[in-house]
Amino acid sequence: MSNIFLESLLFWLVTGTSLFVVGYAIAQGTGKRSFALFGLVAAALTIVLGICLVFFVDTDSKSIRRTIHAMENAVLNNDSDAALQYVAKNSVLVRKLFEDSMGSVTIERAKVSDLRITEINKTTSPPRATVAFRGMAAGKGHDGYPFTGIDNFSVELRQEQDGVWRVTDHIEFDRRF
Repeated sequence: MSNIFLESLLFWLVTGTSLFVVGYAIAQGTGKRSFALFGLVAAALTIVLGICLVFFVDTDSKSIRRTIHAMENAVLNNDSDAALQYVAKNSVLVRKLFEDSMGSVTIERAKVSDLRITEINKTTSPPRATVAFRGMAAGKGHDGYPFTGIDNFSVELRQEQDGVWRVTDHIEFDRRF
């Protein structure tokens, strides 16, 4: 679910290098060094364009990843209010889950891995996306006993009026301890 032109710097590096190689090969075949210079300039411009597109153009995939990682950081900082900023206002179940879970533990480590955006549907109103990832949290309960939880999550996000993707009540998880 990613746009190679807007999210892959490797694509632009390979394309720029290819332009230089073609210009250099033509220069070697014709004996005109101007083709090598043209290839070098084209490669440099292509790579600069790619860097600009990858780092300065926001996409839905980048916004969704930003939401998930912002929630990860909020959990790591034991800040349920910050985490709830990324949960839709009418998502009562997820809000309750966060409040109950975060209120009874102190998180010492949290990690999101294997993040996959399985679907982005812009035809719905509001737009929705489905994301799967593995979440790990470790810390201590208020009773002092340590815990580690590893869950495989599948969550649905909805793009709100302000453009931010937020988690809805459509959430599934498979707990592994």
